[in-house]
Amino acid sequence: MEYIRLMKYPGSKKALLSDIQASYLKSGRRTFVDVFGGSGSVSLNIESRYTVYNDLNPDLINVFTNIQKRPENIYFLLKEGVKKRRSLLEEEGSWKKRTIDPEVEDFIKIKGRERGIPEKDVESVIFLTGMNLTFGGMGNTYATKKEKAAMSYISKTLDQFDMIKNRVSRWKIENMDFRDLVKKYDDRNVFFYFDPPYSGTDWYEINFDAGDFRELSRLISGLEGKYLMTIDPDAEGIMEIFGIPVHIKEYRNENGPSDGIANPPPRKRAFYTNL
Repeated sequence: MEYIRLMKYPGSKKALLSDIQASYLKSGRRTFVDVFGGSGSVSLNIESRYTVYNDLNPDLINVFTNIQKRPENIYFLLKEGVKKRRSLLEEEGSWKKRTIDPEVEDFIKIKGRERGIPEKDVESVIFLTGMNLTFGGMGNTYATKKEKAAMSYISKTLDQFDMIKNRVSRWKIENMDFRDLVKKYDDRNVFFYFDPPYSGTDWYEINFDAGDFRELSRLISGLEGKYLMTIDPDAEGIMEIFGIPVHIKEYRNENGPSDGIANPPPRKRAFYTNL
C-alpha cells in the first residue's frame, strides 16, 4: 500500500508500520487506539476496522478535526499557500530562514476571508504549512534549500489528500491525557498502540518525564485489551521502568548521511506487548 503522509513531525513511524499492522492483526481486536497519534502517520496507514486517534496537542487536533468536517477548505487553502510560496521562491531565488513566510501566512488568511472560511480552518492550514516547511517537522526551525521535504512534502500531501480525508473521515478523534484515554477505551475488543514522546527531548508540545513513564508502565500492566508499545531502548531509565522488552529490532536510519557518516547507524526500537 502507498505510504500516506500529511505532515513532517518528529518521530515518524514509517519504518515500524508493518510490525504495528502485524501486531494489530495478531491481536484479533476490532478497535485500534493510537494513544500518542502525533502526525497521524500510524492511524493513516494502519488497516483497522475502527480507529481512535488521540493527541494532547490542540493544533494537531484542530488539523484533523477540520479535515474531517470541512476537507474542501483545507485542500483549497493548502493549494493556495503552495502557489504563493512557489511564486516567492521564483522571485527571491533562495529560502528565507523562517518557519512560514509572513507573505504566505497573510495570503492564506486573505484567501480564507474571501471564501468565508472559518478562522479555525485557516489556523490549521497555517500550522500544517509551517510544520512542513520546517527542519524535521520541529515547527520552530527553518528548512534549508537542500532539504528534500520542504516544498515537495506539501505537494505530496495535496496529491494524497483524497486518501487522507477518506481515512480521517472514519476516525474517532480524541484530545485526552493518555491516562484518561486508557480508562475510557480499555476492554477486550481494543488494541492500544503506545508511542510515547521520546525521553530526554523537548520536541513536542507536551513532553514526558520519568513519572509519566512510570504511570504508563502501571497502566499497561493492567490492561484488559491488547497493546504494543515501541520505544527507544537506549533512553535513560526505560528498561528500569518497563523491564526487559519482548525484543529489540533495528531499522534503517531514514535520515541519511549526517556528520560525514555515509551510512548512519540503524535506529533501534524496543517492543513491549501482551500478545
